[in-house]
Amino acid sequence: MRSLGIALYLSVNGAANFISSLLITIGGSYHRKNGKSWLGKDLNSSRLDYFYWWLAIMTAVNLCVNVIVARNYSYKNVHCKAAMSVADCDDRDNHEAMT
Repeated sequence: MRSLGIALYLSVNGAANFISSLLITIGGSYHRKNGKSWLGKDLNSSRLDYFYWWLAIMTAVNLCVNVIVARNYSYKNVHCKAAMSVADCDDRDNHEAMT
């Protein structure tokens, strides 16, 4: 299970890096057509402020999506007696669902 978790983590991390590179390339080529590039050969002639604004916009969009998902999340209702532990409730619910 641990190796599967590590494999999934590395796969998601690699896919995110490819998507990040794609977005940076698309944004850089757009700004290259309209003037200076984000990441040029010389840092003094580059426009890193566009890159950081792009990161800020993507972070704000990510925050909005996370807030929407968190507000729409509904908890699972567990009905058990107070004397039973949570693990007992889960086992009982699974047993009742199977019968």
